[in-house]
Amino acid sequence: MVAGGWFDSPRPVAHVPASALTDIGPLSPRSVAAAAVGLTCATATVGALGTWASPERITTGWQIADVPPSLLGLTLATAVICLALAALMVRPRALPGRVLPAIWWAAVVTAAGALVWNDLFLAALGTTGDAAIPVLDWLFTLLPAAVVGLATRGADVRTQLRALLGTAVVTLPLYALGWGLFSSAEDWPAAINAVRVTALLGGIPLLITLVTTRRWRSLR
Repeated sequence: MVAGGWFDSPRPVAHVPASALTDIGPLSPRSVAAAAVGLTCATATVGALGTWASPERITTGWQIADVPPSLLGLTLATAVICLALAALMVRPRALPGRVLPAIWWAAVVTAAGALVWNDLFLAALGTTGDAAIPVLDWLFTLLPAAVVGLATRGADVRTQLRALLGTAVVTLPLYALGWGLFSSAEDWPAAINAVRVTALLGGIPLLITLVTTRRWRSLR
């Protein structure tokens, strides 16, 4: 063979393990927060499209009946996507100890289930013309974040912050979806209204949890 020609023997290529291509590790807290904000805006827009059939509002039991399959599919799919993305960014298995991953999963899955019901309830309420009275809605974001923040108090600051913000990747988008569904018949842009309500009733409690958790660490 001619040296330097096209038919030279190929040079050896360094072997790259497949795990190195797939295991990107946990992301930074800033990236997790940015993902939560982006997903929130996206789900608010989807909910505000005004094309979704709504359940029937009742006053007994679960407060809703005759849930359209399309709307149920939307809320469940959104929950699954948010849970998957949160897990991909937080990597719960990387949390220290054997109990913390289970606590993180329990917090976000419970919150997702509660918010799926809340989305369906708001969609039904939006068709009745009744006003929404979100007396305890701030708990949807505060409780999961507080549980995870307390559970990870022994971890380093970066790990704790990432795990705490990971709950927001689940709670804020699902919360915004419900308000988008409720506000779809409003006069001014429903998506903007959904984001505004989510920032007030979901974002502020989350920020309070972040500040409180950080303050608690400084007093240890």
